[in-house]
Amino acid sequence: MLKMDEIIKTVKKFKFEKKTVMLVIGCVVIFGLLIISELSSGNDETEQGTANTTAYSSQYIKKTESDLKHIVSKISGAGKTEVLVTLETYYENVYAKSYEQTNDENTGNSSSGYKEEYAIIKKGSQNEECLIIKIYEPKIKGVAIVCEGGDKTAVQKAITETVCALYDISTDKVFVTKMN
Repeated sequence: MLKMDEIIKTVKKFKFEKKTVMLVIGCVVIFGLLIISELSSGNDETEQGTANTTAYSSQYIKKTESDLKHIVSKISGAGKTEVLVTLETYYENVYAKSYEQTNDENTGNSSSGYKEEYAIIKKGSQNEECLIIKIYEPKIKGVAIVCEGGDKTAVQKAITETVCALYDISTDKVFVTKMN
């Protein structure tokens, strides 16, 4: 990385005054700091939304695994059971938006477009939230089940059909095997 003295020497070759060089460098630094602060402030909301989505999805996985463990262990011949669920997608919120038609009369063309904004709900004097109109639940990527009777074809078939019926997934996304 170049040092400040090297930058000043390089710029002096172009016969700029030292004050001009310092002013340009100062502007570049300030501009860089503004960009960094804007990016980091925008990421706070995204990171918070992602953290919430991940937390809800983790709860979804735990509940799904618990439910499956309970139901599969009740299948004749399954015995003691352990379950692992992986997700293809996480919770996704769809927010209400409003659209306002805009006209561009400055260019001489009668082109128009739409301005898009999220619908906001005020909760008290300080809190605001976007209006959620739909929530997509996570989509299961795969299920692995290890059980005492997992080596028996009839048990494997019963477990696979149960999981597929409960979560609307194909049989190739369910794996059943014998527990050690």
